[in-house]
Amino acid sequence: MAGKAMLSLVFATTSVVAVASTFYFLYADSNSVQSSHLAAMSVGVYTGGTANLAAIKSGLNIPNDLYLLFHSFDTVIGAIYMLFMMSIAVPIFRRILPTPCANDSRIINSASQSLEVESHNENYSPLLRASNLGVMGKIVALSTLVLGLSFGGATLAKVLFNIESTAAITIVLLTSFGIIFSLSSRVRSLDLAYKMGMYLIFVFCTVVASMADLTKLVDFDAMVAIFLFGTVIGSLVLHALLCKLAKVDSDTFMVTSVSAICSPPFVPMMVKALNNPSVLLSGMTTGIIGFAAGNFLGISLALFLQSIN
Repeated sequence: MAGKAMLSLVFATTSVVAVASTFYFLYADSNSVQSSHLAAMSVGVYTGGTANLAAIKSGLNIPNDLYLLFHSFDTVIGAIYMLFMMSIAVPIFRRILPTPCANDSRIINSASQSLEVESHNENYSPLLRASNLGVMGKIVALSTLVLGLSFGGATLAKVLFNIESTAAITIVLLTSFGIIFSLSSRVRSLDLAYKMGMYLIFVFCTVVASMADLTKLVDFDAMVAIFLFGTVIGSLVLHALLCKLAKVDSDTFMVTSVSAICSPPFVPMMVKALNNPSVLLSGMTTGIIGFAAGNFLGISLALFLQSIN
């Protein structure tokens, strides 16, 4: 099943990049910088998740009000999208796309284990236990090392290539070093790293929200809403069309679409709606890959679009 799942992930990513780029060119004349930021955030969040959105916001120095407005619309769109995918989308796409393969007991057992891990990751009480201070200290030390290497690399790039802003380079290096260190089994054994990272994301979102000017959010630019709705709908249709041509089955298409648009935590909900546990691992795995790729894709797309304008 891995081949079809990875192919569907490539199609999902390609669809989001293509549709977001199309909307950029439609709105570039009015505000090219904001359009490039919307394209970058769309690609980041609709291939990865909120963590990518926050990183891209920092990497491209996106204004807080635009970030919050994007996040607000994304919440509404995400709810509508999930309601559609878990209801009428199931019979529609099962009729259009090839029939999924039969359930395999080995795959279902692995899926059950994956669900247990996901449930465990949502419990943050271990961060409050004194017995975990040693492990948390190692995680902070490793994170500090990655941060130092990233800032050092960005500073070196600034000197060598005379770059004015190194924020984007720093975020890309942070992502790259994080992936490199994840290849070590000793690093992967630090299971509290996920909880600490998500806690910091929550803190980041709270701080950014506290700086919002609500008067500006009320008088929003309709372009943002159109950009997001168009990107989600357009990428979903294009993704389905590509899967149809490549004969990717309906259930694999739907779980990879959900993992891309809404991120991996929503995959188990989709799996229950499909009543097909065998596709859980496909959705979770492609979602994690999307987390890793989101920063690269979003920041690279924004810089490319700005360079050609």
